Amino acid sequence: ITGEERLQRKGVSYSSVQDITLFKGLDVVVVGGGNSGVQTANDLYKLDCKVTLISQGKLTADKDDVDVLIRSGKIDILEDYEVFEIKGEDKVEEVIVQSRNSSEFKNIPCRGIFIQVGLLPNTEFCQSLVNLNERGEIIINPDCSTNVEGIFACGDITNCFGKRIVIASGEGAKAALSARKYLLNERR
Repeated sequence: ITGEERLQRKGVSYSSVQDITLFKGLDVVVVGGGNSGVQTANDLYKLDCKVTLISQGKLTADKDDVDVLIRSGKIDILEDYEVFEIKGEDKVEEVIVQSRNSSEFKNIPCRGIFIQVGLLPNTEFCQSLVNLNERGEIIINPDCSTNVEGIFACGDITNCFGKRIVIASGEGAKAALSARKYLLNERR
């Protein structure tokens, strides 16, 4: 996106966990209609930010998170838009978005933009091995085990709640402990 690289760390952010408090009470744009985008928009709203959420299509985040977003009534949602340009001299001052259905442009004054576009889970390699849900995520049990004995999974490629790095890290530790326990039991 024009302006993105030049304004990194000057209002362009990719990590709501690290940067969110820097924008308390300010006008911000969140890009992404999946879990990361909607959760970030909800977190910013709780910090008294004026939030505009941009999604290239319909919102695809977990229904509960979308419901919280809509119930707030204070988050502007622009579906079927994409970011065209990020403007500002020494800091983010404005984001220009374009409708995907027309040639309409909108200018959104803001002090920050959180890019939370998310990714599809990279699970093609195991789709014939373990059970996946409708989103292509590996279905896991509370101990990170799958439907196949001896196979464990963790992180954003699973159906665990909350697509955040801290949660994925904890799930990784849990999967490692579960795999260790499984191997010790197998040895006996």
